[in-house]
Amino acid sequence: MGWKLAIAVMSLNGRSLKGAVSDFYGKKCVLSPSDQTVETVLYPSNQNLKFACEEGGNAWVFDWPSVEKALEKRYSSTDDVSFFILHSVVNLYGFSHYRNGLEIRRRVGSSDEGIIFDTGEISENELTALKQVTGDAPIEKTLSSWNNPNELYESDEEEFSHDSLGEEVVFKLIQAQTGINLSRVSERTERFLEMPVTKVKNAGLLDHILGG
Repeated sequence: MGWKLAIAVMSLNGRSLKGAVSDFYGKKCVLSPSDQTVETVLYPSNQNLKFACEEGGNAWVFDWPSVEKALEKRYSSTDDVSFFILHSVVNLYGFSHYRNGLEIRRRVGSSDEGIIFDTGEISENELTALKQVTGDAPIEKTLSSWNNPNELYESDEEEFSHDSLGEEVVFKLIQAQTGINLSRVSERTERFLEMPVTKVKNAGLLDHILGG
């Protein structure tokens, strides 16, 4: 594992980016230009800052504390949101999916802590991702390695623990939802990583009065 990222993704569904971000936080937000790009805010140097952008009909929010909190506890909203997290230092991986404000799946694990959260049913996208990562392996063997932190998936060419499987699954799930595979070089991925992002802050009194 070599990535650090924390992302929330939701469909715009006809909303502006500002509208989607405000719905995500449950309060009116203001967006302002920044000198950052997607690549620099996947794991921001200042984790107190929040950023957002839109691509492919989706709103992307880059906010490590909020993503971490949603994966540790529960996300309170009526929106459809997916959360993704990776941190290579401790081989942390995680994802959760909410539909109409209800959590339908959450999986978080690391090399040190094993499987930390595992709630809800495995989705078709998750099962497809596991199959893509492990190739022609029997699905029973793949799922056994995925669900048992003490068991390695081994093939003739490589071996996976649940945490190394987790990193690949996170990338595949992001791709299934957005069409972008952050771990693979492509023109679209490069354009996305170079895309400017806007800074997010809570609206103040004047913003409410002036409609900012």
